[in-house]
Parts: sequence; structure tokens; C-alpha cells
Amino acid sequence: MRLVGACRYEDVLRATKEVWEHPNFSNMQYEIFDYLGVTSVDFSDYEVVELAVRDSVAGKMSRRNKMAIVAKHPKILALSQDYKNSIKDPGMEFRVHASLEQARRWVTPE
Repeated sequence: MRLVGACRYEDVLRATKEVWEHPNFSNMQYEIFDYLGVTSVDFSDYEVVELAVRDSVAGKMSRRNKMAIVAKHPKILALSQDYKNSIKDPGMEFRVHASLEQARRWVTPE
């Protein structure tokens, strides 16, 4: 999923719900969220924790075990750390990458 421009919590939640509603969600093994085109961020600390809790529950309904964030924006990097600290699914690996290529290599190792 790629997000660009001004990024609000509502935008990420909408994109996340689209992933959850995808017909192949139950077989999904990873997610990549590309924030490289984001120019500004409007998230509260509470919203990051809420998203982590939602993702923890959704993760139990799929085979997804990896989530990659692609970002360089300082606020996205900070929020990603808060998200990682809040995720309650011990089976999910979460990493932040500086490039889409790095993220793709990580989620689909040879």
C-alpha cells in the first residue's frame, strides 16, 4: 500500500481496512506500507497504539507474519517505533526500511 502527500490516521486506517477486506487476506503472508511519498503526518500517540491493537487482532485472522514500513520521514520513523512497541502479536515481525527494494527482499527472502 502506498501513501503520499499529507498523511492522516484516517488515511492509514482506510488503507489498512482495504487490506483486511481483500479476498486473499486470510492467506496473506506479509504487508508493505510505502510512506516514501508522505510530506506531512498527523497522528496522535493514541492512534498509533490503536492501529497496533487493530493489526494484532487482524493478524490472528491471516497467515501474515511480516509487516514492512518503507519510510524516511522522521515522524513516520518515530511513529513506527511506537507502533512496534505497541504490537501485541508475538508472531508478527515488523521492520522499517529506507527503500521499497529492501522491504521486498526482507518479506520474500530467497
